[in-house]
Amino acid sequence: MKNLQLYPSVLPEVSVLTATYNREKLLPKCIESVAAQTNKNWEHLIIDDGSGDESLQVIQKYMLSDDRIRCSRHSNRGQSLSLNVGLAMAAGTYVCILDSDDYYLPSHIESRLQYLKAHPEIDFLHGGFVVIGDEYVVDADDPDKRINLYDCSVNGSFFGKTAAFRAVGGYRNIAFGNDTDLLARIEEQHFFVKKLEGPEYKTLVYCRTEDSITVQFEKQLKN
Repeated sequence: MKNLQLYPSVLPEVSVLTATYNREKLLPKCIESVAAQTNKNWEHLIIDDGSGDESLQVIQKYMLSDDRIRCSRHSNRGQSLSLNVGLAMAAGTYVCILDSDDYYLPSHIESRLQYLKAHPEIDFLHGGFVVIGDEYVVDADDPDKRINLYDCSVNGSFFGKTAAFRAVGGYRNIAFGNDTDLLARIEEQHFFVKKLEGPEYKTLVYCRTEDSITVQFEKQLKN
C-alpha cells in the first residue's frame, strides 16, 4: 500500500480555515477569492459542519481542480469545533480564517505575510476589513447594547502564526463571541498582537448575511 501524500513537494506557508454550514450558494465566491490570491503558497481547509444542502458537492468540485483545497466533514458541531478541526489539519506556518459568507480581496494573504515578515516580533494580526450590511452588532457582554463592527475583533480578519492559535488550544465552544475570546487568550499568553488600521489592509469583505452568526444571535434575543 502506498503512503498517502498530501503535498507534492513543499508544505504550504498559509493555511486558510473555513467552517461552513448550508452555504452552497455562498461557497463559490469564498473559495474563488482564495484561489485568486496574489500569493499562491496556501492551502484552503474547508470543514463542512454537517450541511444538509449541496455544500459538500460544491467543495468537491473545486477540490478536483485544485489540490490545495482540502475538506473534512462531520456532524453538526458548530463553528468553534469545526475551526479546531481545521487547525489540527493545518500544515502552514501561518493560519488565517475565512467565514464561508465572506471573501478576500486578491492581496489579502500577501499583504499580511509582508507585514509579519517585516515585523517578526508580531505573532498575530487582526483588523483590515470592510462591512457589507449593518455595521452594528449586539455586544456579547451586554446584549442590550449594540457596537460597531469596526471596533470589534472579527474572526475572518485573524491572521497569525499557527503556533499562537495552537498554544491557547484553539477556539472554545462559544456560540457568540468566540473570536473575542480567542484574541483575549492569545494576548494573555503574551503573544504580540497587532490591529491593522491602514486602508491598504482592508482586504476582507465581511458580509452580514441573514444566516450569519451575529444576525442569528440578534434574532434569538428578540424571540
